[in-house]
Amino acid sequence: MTVKLIIAKELANKDLRDEITSLVEELSNIELISWQDGIGEKGDATSNIHPDVVIIDDAPQFGPMPERIVRLRKNHPHVTVFIASQEQNPGQIVAAMKAGAAEFLISPFNKKIVSRALDEVREAIQKNRNGSKGRVFSFISAKGGLGSTVLATNSGVVSAHQYKQRTALCDLS
Repeated sequence: MTVKLIIAKELANKDLRDEITSLVEELSNIELISWQDGIGEKGDATSNIHPDVVIIDDAPQFGPMPERIVRLRKNHPHVTVFIASQEQNPGQIVAAMKAGAAEFLISPFNKKIVSRALDEVREAIQKNRNGSKGRVFSFISAKGGLGSTVLATNSGVVSAHQYKQRTALCDLS
């Protein structure tokens, strides 16, 4: 089952907004919504919709782009941030990636690149929804030489044999 993505676009630049809208509307299983006035950076309380992806541009009216990305990631920790720009400035791209942006899209947008980036978001969401199917056991001793490594190793071997599944063992002592 393909995950339906909710994408919020907050693009001050009309050309970028129109180009993203027409491109995303061609793709399937996507709901596209519009945010305005920096609403995404103000937090969950300002929006009833929780998007999977937020696309912002590099327009300066809401402040420097890296700071906007940090605010978005702080207020919406599970959102993936894409940047849309008409300029290919390496310094700006690096700053966006350091701030937490997943993609930096340069106009004119390549449909394959955008589609692949959205598919990666879908895969990550699907993995998170499926959850982990493993268990974690921790063996801690007060000091070295008390046999916690032997106990952990033997428990790992028994677990692998009994449940017929792969087992990972990390000895951090």
